[in-house]
Amino acid sequence: MMLRLCSLGRRGVDDFLLFLETLFLLMLVAIGLRWMPLKTLLRHLPRPRRFSRQYLDPERGRRVAWALNAAARRFPGFQNCLVQALAVHILLLRRGVASVLRIGAPVQAEAFAAHAWIEVGGRPLIGGPVEHFQVLFSYP
Repeated sequence: MMLRLCSLGRRGVDDFLLFLETLFLLMLVAIGLRWMPLKTLLRHLPRPRRFSRQYLDPERGRRVAWALNAAARRFPGFQNCLVQALAVHILLLRRGVASVLRIGAPVQAEAFAAHAWIEVGGRPLIGGPVEHFQVLFSYP
């Protein structure tokens, strides 16, 4: 495990700090979802007064996705799509980027299944491809 964490140091200080922030948010969101319903948790999310950016710079988007995937690979308990989507939504809110949390179900499915993803500028950032999902819930 130490070798896997040490390999993060080669990416640079900014990426390592983003990884730690992502890991911390994943832990908070996972604990929050265990203790309260989703709607209650959403009420406690930070709400910026205005967004400085409506669209995410592609490089910054890749870094956020990298940090999420790096944390989920190293800590398998954080592979739940809802936990990941909420953590990324908070990361983006803290950076002033407008994002939308979506929860959907497959259009053609024998049994009920749900999936959560984040969209920025109308395009999925994490959790895609989502073409075969019907949106059931959006936030905000």
